[in-house]
Amino acid sequence: SPETSTYSAEANTDLPIVSQRAPSGRFESSEKYAKKKVRGNWPLVVLVNDSSASASEIVSGALQDFKRASIIGERTFGKGSVQRLLNMPSEINEALGGETTLRLTVQYYYLPSGRSIHAKRDTDGKVIEKGGVVPDIEIKPEEIALWRLEAINKLVEEDIFTQYLDKYFDANHDAFALLARDGDSGQTSLYPDFEEFFVPRNISNAPIDDIRFHLRSKIRRRIEDERGRQFACDFNEDRQLQGAIVELLKKLDAQPDAIPEYKVFAHKFEKEKQL
Repeated sequence: SPETSTYSAEANTDLPIVSQRAPSGRFESSEKYAKKKVRGNWPLVVLVNDSSASASEIVSGALQDFKRASIIGERTFGKGSVQRLLNMPSEINEALGGETTLRLTVQYYYLPSGRSIHAKRDTDGKVIEKGGVVPDIEIKPEEIALWRLEAINKLVEEDIFTQYLDKYFDANHDAFALLARDGDSGQTSLYPDFEEFFVPRNISNAPIDDIRFHLRSKIRRRIEDERGRQFACDFNEDRQLQGAIVELLKKLDAQPDAIPEYKVFAHKFEKEKQL
């Protein structure tokens, strides 16, 4: 709860949240500061990955600099440029065969500590200095070998998952809805006749857990279609989200293995660090 958090509810007004400055000094710089007493003091974690760019990098980087949140995931993309659009003269438009606009970088964004999130490149476009926000806790998504993807795709091409759902979905609707929402803890036994149905048809030798994962994804999609909206997240399969949950519970002095839904991954990241 906010009362037990170690974070301060007071915003740090000594440093700007974000600044805009031009290396050339030809464009006017600007700074934005936090306002006082507008935030609670609950703990925060922020998920980022290599596709997080621009505004998301500014927000996550500022929270990191103020030590207000733990950043979890992968190094962000590194886009912190301020650009202006310049319309080209008629002779250039005519030469290029239409209306043209030049996007010109005039400034860069800087975080409270003064660091720039923008990746620097040479004239050939090669990155010479990495930008982005480096997470406090690095957690990469699971990398799936190509042969595993191909094995699952063969089952998809043969409509094996569709055949299973056509046979079992209606009769097990409520149970499947719970599996879609709450997860299956990796247990194939929660799916009726799972081995009897899939093992004889698994001529591509796809790993059983990959089949389970893909089947649950198909079930989630059907349930989402019925609901008319997507599930907000999937902490049962998302490694980065799992890491964020564990970190957040630590900040709250709570034990993840005391919560049934989180017990299956409560100590996963401790084991990974040991390895």
